[in-house]
Amino acid sequence: MVSVAYRSPECVEVSHPMPPHSAKKVLLVDDRRENVVFIKHFLVSKGYDVHVAHSGLNALEDMSASRPDIVMLDLEMPGMSGLEVLKTMRSSATLASTPVVIISGHSKSEFETECRAAGANDVIEKPVRLGRLSELIASLLE
Repeated sequence: MVSVAYRSPECVEVSHPMPPHSAKKVLLVDDRRENVVFIKHFLVSKGYDVHVAHSGLNALEDMSASRPDIVMLDLEMPGMSGLEVLKTMRSSATLASTPVVIISGHSKSEFETECRAAGANDVIEKPVRLGRLSELIASLLE
């Protein structure tokens, strides 16, 4: 939520940065709210329009309503796993080309081959290094 305080008709003070009109939409999918808050705050500060889903099913619903420019997808979630979401995306005509970064708390070597075979553009481990995340998103959105 953005709070706006009006001092005069010409002066508007915004307490949280609003994404620019052309901001790229990032869909952040993670069932752990503490992970979402940390990453979302960082991405918003970089000017991205961040949408959040806390389950695979919610992520697919959000994507059908408004196509994201990139998806940051947790691997392990209850119900529908990140890998299942990724496979569903890759079989969809409208979502097949959307860049997807898998995020997981497991060692990268444990799951990277399977995720890449399913269509992940990249894989990063938790805890997420914000500098690396920023570089990765920028390179995938070029």
